[in-house]
Amino acid sequence: MAPGIVFFNQEIEKDDLVCVYDESKRLPLCVGYSLLSAEEFLQLKEKKGRVIKNVHHLKDIWWNLFK
Repeated sequence: MAPGIVFFNQEIEKDDLVCVYDESKRLPLCVGYSLLSAEEFLQLKEKKGRVIKNVHHLKDIWWNLFK
């Protein structure tokens, strides 16, 4: 969700595969597809709504295969 995003790489385009990291621990939390480009994200007047379509998240069955 947009309110939780503190950094959005300027090179991200819509439908790019992205990784979401915990800001303090620098650990990956989920992998998904960007629903917006960086330019579209920066132009949001109110930072709310979905920004990433989640594909995998921490501790799901697929994530645990790569431990």
